[in-house]
Amino acid sequence: HIICKSYFMNRARTWPQGYQGDYKALEGVYKNMPLSSGMGYSLDRYFLSLTLAVAVRGRLEILKELLKAEITTKKGLKILDIACGSCREIFELALDIKESDAKVTCIDFDSDSLSFSSERISYTGLSEENITFRKYNAVRMVNHEKNLKEFGMQDIIYSVGFFDYLNDEVLIRLLNALYE
Repeated sequence: HIICKSYFMNRARTWPQGYQGDYKALEGVYKNMPLSSGMGYSLDRYFLSLTLAVAVRGRLEILKELLKAEITTKKGLKILDIACGSCREIFELALDIKESDAKVTCIDFDSDSLSFSSERISYTGLSEENITFRKYNAVRMVNHEKNLKEFGMQDIIYSVGFFDYLNDEVLIRLLNALYE
């Protein structure tokens, strides 16, 4: 009953929507702000200080740096964001994406995360020419020919955390198909 007082610990323990809905918890980790009050506040602070939470924020920062380096040196890149979640990196790089005329396709199987991301991105000035959102089951991306048919050739393909959820066999098949 004590752990339930922390938004983050309770969500991690109960996983109320499975992987769908994880974007909510991840957004909280990215913001690095406790969401609970009382004892829950202290537990949230502790959770946000754990190595895993620090690593999640660090991984996002590294990804943003890598994307920015590519986007600012090449024009018109086609980018595929797999299991896009909250699209925080896209939101934070919106101006660079617009200036470089990059085309970003964000896919996720979670309709709520797509709605959240689409609404957030609508405030950035990115147009449908720069960004599209699509509901798609990324686990099915294990076939190169089908990926080409569905999404075309891409210059950059990435995922912030989707690969954490996959077993080795599926991950190997997926990475091979995406690399092709």
